Amino acid sequence: MSKFDPGNLLWFGAAPVPPQPSPYLLGWNPALRKFKPFGLPVKQLARYSKASSDFVTRTKSMLDNVHPGIQAVLIKYGVAVWPVGDIYDASMWLSWDGPRGHGDRFTWKTISGLCLFEGHLLVLCECREDGTRYIRCDNRQGVFNHELGHCLDRALALISASPEFLACYAADFKQLSDSNKALYRYLLQPDLAGPSELFTECFAATQGLGCFPNGPKNMPEYFPSSYQFVSDLVGRLTSSFQQENINAL
Repeated sequence: MSKFDPGNLLWFGAAPVPPQPSPYLLGWNPALRKFKPFGLPVKQLARYSKASSDFVTRTKSMLDNVHPGIQAVLIKYGVAVWPVGDIYDASMWLSWDGPRGHGDRFTWKTISGLCLFEGHLLVLCECREDGTRYIRCDNRQGVFNHELGHCLDRALALISASPEFLACYAADFKQLSDSNKALYRYLLQPDLAGPSELFTECFAATQGLGCFPNGPKNMPEYFPSSYQFVSDLVGRLTSSFQQENINAL
């Protein structure tokens, strides 16, 4: 009897247990087609990744190094990390409009990370295209931190769209210089996209590295209210987890 191979799919916490094939079906498991924990088509995801074993190992290390207090939130929400060879491994799961901020389909090849399925899936790419070159993605940790922020935002019922964070966002936007508005235009997209991206980049900055250069320095300097909101949130998540463990002793 063959067992389900999860491929490169990694989970925060224990992986959901797939249905076992009947011994009379010689390993064929039709129930896997309907096995979609947290909406994730794990059978398909397990099959479509060309990531190297070294990259999968490195991604697992990043996952394991996330603070247990933050992990606890992601475990409860249900989040998987999917290391892939490049964006083309994941392209079948993208809507026609593509990733936010990348309306031109020809720019997708440059992307090195995604958050899909309402934050239940973090995609991290090993390689991307840069002009005419096919290269290994740089700043993998920063991209991981940024996409992890999107997952956390979703797990917390889109806290980036809460009145409290939107007030911080508005205050920071008001005092931002025109040059910095141009520099950080990706974080200032219309509607709720801007607050979502700013929240995640501030989160990444609290973890030591984000998508933007000098993020840990520039986020608190240029977006002080938003960064403080996220920093306080991270502090509550990590300290409450530590306190719960102390109380359990």
